[in-house]
Amino acid sequence: MLLQGRPTRTIWPEGEGEGVAVIDQRVLPHRVEIAVLRQFRDAVHAIADMAVRGAPLIGVTGAYGLALQARADATDAALAAAAHALKAARPTAVNLAWA
Repeated sequence: MLLQGRPTRTIWPEGEGEGVAVIDQRVLPHRVEIAVLRQFRDAVHAIADMAVRGAPLIGVTGAYGLALQARADATDAALAAAAHALKAARPTAVNLAWA
């Protein structure tokens, strides 16, 4: 999409691996606000609070959430817990777990 005349994605890696930036869908079309997700819990909240909307963006946010968890703690138990929390964030998004 174009944002102030520039091609912009709705989600992208932020800085030097500091996190992931998303356009907060809750304030569109009146404002454009960027939220930075630095931990997997930030991704859970973005999905649950509907800061990210639409199946593709929800799925990519979930994937980035798992990547953020892997950066913090890549044990099987930590990744399984993160995946469970992300899936539970939007129970109606049936494709989230599949993606």
